[in-house]
Amino acid sequence: MRKACPMTTRRRVLRDLAAGVAGLAIWPKAAGSQDAPPAAPADSTKSAASDTTAAPPEVSIALSAVRELAKVGGSAVVTVKGRTLLLARDSETSVLAFESRCTHKQVTLKFDHKNARLNCPAHGSRFDLGGKVQKGPAKEHLQAYPAVLKADTIVVTLPE
Repeated sequence: MRKACPMTTRRRVLRDLAAGVAGLAIWPKAAGSQDAPPAAPADSTKSAASDTTAAPPEVSIALSAVRELAKVGGSAVVTVKGRTLLLARDSETSVLAFESRCTHKQVTLKFDHKNARLNCPAHGSRFDLGGKVQKGPAKEHLQAYPAVLKADTIVVTLPE
């Protein structure tokens, strides 16, 4: 049996929830009564809200454009869609993406492949490869972004 993709399930739940909230917001005016909410549409997976629900934007970066990522252990700071990201090649099949600056004093971080972490060269903060603070003075975690390596392209998903 094939498992549903978690993102597909989350999107469906959020889409259906948005449709339900929108229906409740207009219900008193449309129904003229406040006794019962309107009936759900027969096919709740095809609601009006699904037309306005958009997937988060994805940015594609050619590996050939970032030579530092050609080898495992490499990293590079790139600017895409107004965000400065630290991309780190942690294995043959994956790349990680983070905000490039330490949450303490905004110093550009360095990828430490050998110790599987991100280091702040100025004040010694350390972050694990999930973006969580391992050692201060930084107190806030890094923003990590979903990234996948597809053939010779890095695809990073950024929030709006």
